[in-house]
Amino acid sequence: MKINTKFYDGKDNYSDGSIEDTILEFIKKYPDNYELAFRENNSWPVIYHLSDVRKNIVRWYPFKKNSSILEIGAGMGAITDELCRTCGKVTSVELSKKRASAIAERNKNKDDLEIIVGNFKKIKFKEKYDYILLIGVFEYAALYMNSKKPYIDFINKLKQLLKPNGKILIAIENRFGLKYWCGANEDHTNIMFDGINGYDNKTKVKTFSKKELEIIIKECNLKSNFYYVFPDYKFPQLIYTDKSLKENIYCNYDPYYSTNCNTNLVINESKVYKDIYNNKEIPFFANSYFLELSIEDSDLEIEFVKFNNYRKAENNLFTYSKNNKFYKKNCTEKGKNQIINIIKINEIMNQMNIKHLNVEIEDNIIYTKKHNLICLYEKLKDKLLNRDIEGLINEYDKLFEYFKTTFFKGKYFSKNNIFNKYNINVSEKALKSMHFCKKTLMDIIPSNVLIDSVGDYVLMDQEWYEENVPVEYVMYRAIVNFFCDFPDYKQYMTILFKRYNIPVRACSLLDNKFLYNLYSDYHISFSEYTRFNKLNSLNDFILEKRKKDIEYDDLFQKYNIIINSRGWKLLTKIKIILKKLKLKK
Repeated sequence: MKINTKFYDGKDNYSDGSIEDTILEFIKKYPDNYELAFRENNSWPVIYHLSDVRKNIVRWYPFKKNSSILEIGAGMGAITDELCRTCGKVTSVELSKKRASAIAERNKNKDDLEIIVGNFKKIKFKEKYDYILLIGVFEYAALYMNSKKPYIDFINKLKQLLKPNGKILIAIENRFGLKYWCGANEDHTNIMFDGINGYDNKTKVKTFSKKELEIIIKECNLKSNFYYVFPDYKFPQLIYTDKSLKENIYCNYDPYYSTNCNTNLVINESKVYKDIYNNKEIPFFANSYFLELSIEDSDLEIEFVKFNNYRKAENNLFTYSKNNKFYKKNCTEKGKNQIINIIKINEIMNQMNIKHLNVEIEDNIIYTKKHNLICLYEKLKDKLLNRDIEGLINEYDKLFEYFKTTFFKGKYFSKNNIFNKYNINVSEKALKSMHFCKKTLMDIIPSNVLIDSVGDYVLMDQEWYEENVPVEYVMYRAIVNFFCDFPDYKQYMTILFKRYNIPVRACSLLDNKFLYNLYSDYHISFSEYTRFNKLNSLNDFILEKRKKDIEYDDLFQKYNIIINSRGWKLLTKIKIILKKLKLKK
């Protein structure tokens, strides 16, 4: 790694202020895991610059091996180390020397990295590149190009630095992004509806709609592939293409807002997103775009991507589709163990004669072939939305019977059960009433269950396996994971819990601890910007607790909040507030 300051003019004109000094200290203090800093400071700049999730925007992209890449506007190096790990040679350009020092600290052991400090326009490059990367940079072109057509001139200048088959990769917000219609402030100006209104404040920083970007690209004589990113390119959870949208691969995501604009929000983004998806308007409303620009036509290699942003590194995989196959790949080197676990579970299902989508291996990445089978989730959804509750219950009856016949082989009870493993106290009477199984798959939720032509269940996407687990807990997960998408119908959960004699409190505690075992201990910091938007504010949570006789565990389950170390602190805070309110009465 080397730093080139030949083109540095001595001024750091772009900065987040003194917080950057704090971030640099965190980088030095926690070299093995920057997210440990969230325990001390979970402000937006710290999370933005240090969250491992930032790397998702490039993790999925099929960079060619040993390729050269030019990263323009590298910031404090949020994705630079991922580029170094994936590509051959990386050249990172950063206007600020302070930020460049952060990049250097994060990558001091990288041999094929050069950091150039200075204005891109004034730098004289000696080589051409396979890829040129602009992550959150293109919108600033008017600030440093000084021309009548800064965005077009910027891309044309980049074209001169491309190898013959090279590509320009751009990540940028959509000025008509869904979050802006919901009331989120514009990311760059912090003004509500600013981009939608055409930037009335006449700022030189601006984002574009898909059509506007297509016009710019056409004037540059380039070809393009568009990827639609949710919630945005900063913390990607879902990436669609036009091809995957035609295949109706619908998935949920957790919205987040980088500024304190909860009072501005006028629409529930999650619900609107679902309607927009069903009406095939995702290209217009996508919160962010990832563009692949090239001189010649380039086929879409990857058609769809889904990330699991809250898992621990050793459990963290992402899914993508390509060539009629769904692949799972580890986000980090630690995640290779999870790939091995999935292969083992595949073997266990074969041994138990359980029908499932077989897992195969290609270039050390696992995959399953695409299918045309009906998903149980869709069948349940149709029953629920058509108010066929009897039909819904019948489907769950079939699923419960499947669990018992597949996993519960006669009377079985063990004191060394999963409740003991996770230190959950359950009465002897309750334990004996449950159907414990020696071997059980933990994630047989409706979205992971397919139905074949003869009506048999076919499992997919099974990553978790435990011993001494009751059928009732597996059923609990199958119910909760379905109804969390339909909060207006949660009264039917109670009916189903009673029908299958499910000890809800014990299963809820087990589910929280099971998930805590899989999830990163630091994701709650980021989730304060995501999951609590479902509440609008902490006050709403407290008001609901005061109005209703509802357990804390049930409230956290309702809002899908995981109780880890920070979660317990939050719970303590809520209890203190409620106690004070009670004393005031």
